[in-house]
Amino acid sequence: MSIQSKMKKSFGIRMRMVVSFSILAITLLTVYSVVIYTQQSKSLMKETLLQLTLKAQNTASYGNGWFMERKRVVEAAALMFNSEETLGDVTSKSVNLNPYMVLDAEKSAVDFMYIGTEQKEFYVGLDWVPPSDFDPTSRPWYIEAKSNKDTIITDAYTDANTGQVNISIATPLITSENKFLGCVGTDIYLDEILGFIDAIHEDRISVALINQDGVIMAHPDKDLLGYNLLKDPEMTEVMMNVYREKTGYQYYTFQGVEKLMTFSDLPVMEWQVLYFIEIGLLNEPLNRLKLLFVLFTFFSVVAFIVVSFLIASSFSKRIGAVSINLESISQGYLEMKLPSKAYESKDEIGDLAISLRKTIERLKSTISQINTSSHHVGEGSHEVNGNAGTISEGAHKQASVAEEVASSIEEMNANIQQNAENAKQTGSIAQEVSEDAKLSGDAVSKAVVAMNEITGKIAIIQDIASQTNMLALNAAIEAARAGEHGKGFAVVASEVRKLAERSQEAAGEINELSLTTVKAASTASESLEKLVPGIQKTSDLIQEISAATTEQSSGVDQINSAILQLNDVIQQNVYSAEQMSGTSDTLAGYATELREMISFFKYDGSDRSAAVNTETVNTETVNTETVKESEPKETVRALPAASAAASPAPQPSAVSEPAEMEAGYDSGDDDLLDSDFESF
Repeated sequence: MSIQSKMKKSFGIRMRMVVSFSILAITLLTVYSVVIYTQQSKSLMKETLLQLTLKAQNTASYGNGWFMERKRVVEAAALMFNSEETLGDVTSKSVNLNPYMVLDAEKSAVDFMYIGTEQKEFYVGLDWVPPSDFDPTSRPWYIEAKSNKDTIITDAYTDANTGQVNISIATPLITSENKFLGCVGTDIYLDEILGFIDAIHEDRISVALINQDGVIMAHPDKDLLGYNLLKDPEMTEVMMNVYREKTGYQYYTFQGVEKLMTFSDLPVMEWQVLYFIEIGLLNEPLNRLKLLFVLFTFFSVVAFIVVSFLIASSFSKRIGAVSINLESISQGYLEMKLPSKAYESKDEIGDLAISLRKTIERLKSTISQINTSSHHVGEGSHEVNGNAGTISEGAHKQASVAEEVASSIEEMNANIQQNAENAKQTGSIAQEVSEDAKLSGDAVSKAVVAMNEITGKIAIIQDIASQTNMLALNAAIEAARAGEHGKGFAVVASEVRKLAERSQEAAGEINELSLTTVKAASTASESLEKLVPGIQKTSDLIQEISAATTEQSSGVDQINSAILQLNDVIQQNVYSAEQMSGTSDTLAGYATELREMISFFKYDGSDRSAAVNTETVNTETVNTETVKESEPKETVRALPAASAAASPAPQPSAVSEPAEMEAGYDSGDDDLLDSDFESF
């Protein structure tokens, strides 16, 4: 790798550190600015809302007092003229009304007052002389005060004298006898109310007085005077909410401008005091605050980037020096080229340099040991290959003998099974003969009984024949006595006698023959009774022989199965021997590859260590003629389980570098040098 590429890597690390820290700083400062800005915005809105609400309430309270003060002046004047006597003095002009009708506004809050009577007379503390047809009883203030019988404040109307818009405060003159005499009142012109609004008006904040009908009675913008907000579609719902809640605040949009309005009512007038401010005006301080935060964040990030760049440069230089040494190690050069400052620094990079030096020293020692161990592995695999051939040859012989024994036992088992089958058939025949003999004995016994019965019957026949003969003799005698008349009967009697004699002779012969037959049958029955137990005994013995033969066949099967299992074990041993032979060849190849790989590393003394035990193991000279041939296989990358269990055999692992070779070696159990390694 070139110096330029190394510098690019170092620069990349430095820039990644700077970018990471910058992103973190930007994130933290942005979050901080957003949080502070949000808090300030909420605080400003809350403070503004509180101030405008207090202003509306204070203005309403002040305005209510302002109107109440004028109302009390009118009511005080009414107390002077609420009797017929006093009012009569007024009408007779015997009393000078100027001190009562013309007042000092600074002291009494009103400039003038006027009186209207039921007689349509009108007295006013001004130079104005009403026309002759002027009727005070038709004026709104007079009608409303008379109707309510209490002090009233009228809606705005146009004054008949000045033509100005004004409102009137009027109190009825009622005697102690509850007689209505007239009204006393005063006018408050709209200019006075506007002056009152102008006195409390502030920049950017608009103030307005709205009557109970939604009409603007006072506003700094004269063009809006008399405008009915309730009839404006944008303000209808807003004003309904104002009249419903009496006091409070509301956000709304009027003519495309977002605004905040606070309101409070004037009880004496049933009016509303409204304070308006545009939301955009409220945001101006927030916009300045936002700009301040943006500038603060920008300059803070710039300063942070500069500081982090300097710190990252210091780290990247030392990391670059370590990286150069690691690059040398990757190329096989196990020599450290770090300045002494790298070891003296008291931070993680210094620890990394020290650990790297220890690692290189340990690698040198380990590579030397691996070189020696790989030679021993090659020699061991050569010996294992030879032993595997011997084991395989013996296993083949054992397998051949086992196959012969299995064949002989198989033939013996066939003969035993045939004998068992014959014994079963003989037993069946003997059993059938025994059963036939029993049946024959039973038949003979039944024949003897039948013969005995026949003998009895023959005796009866002989008796009948003897009786018949006697009867025939008597008949012959009687026939002889009868003479000629008995000759036919005598012939019949003679024939009957002859027949009786012949029957008697035949019965005698049958009786003798039956006796002979009974004797022979009895003799046969006795012989059969003696023969049946023997046949039964023979059948039992044949069944025992059959059972014993079956047991022998089962035992032979077990022996045959055991021999077959032994043969499988022998075949497995043959396969294991072949695998062991192949594994030993692979292990020898690994040892050679391992020596070739470790020759990649170069350091002081590496030539001497590489020259030790470099003899190549030739595994092809091993006598493997007796080993069972098998199809070519791929290189075995792991030892079989059997060989692995016998000893801590090395397990190969894939290594991509150097020279794209695959090799690996596990040193097995811990040795005395393992404790020298450090964990990073």
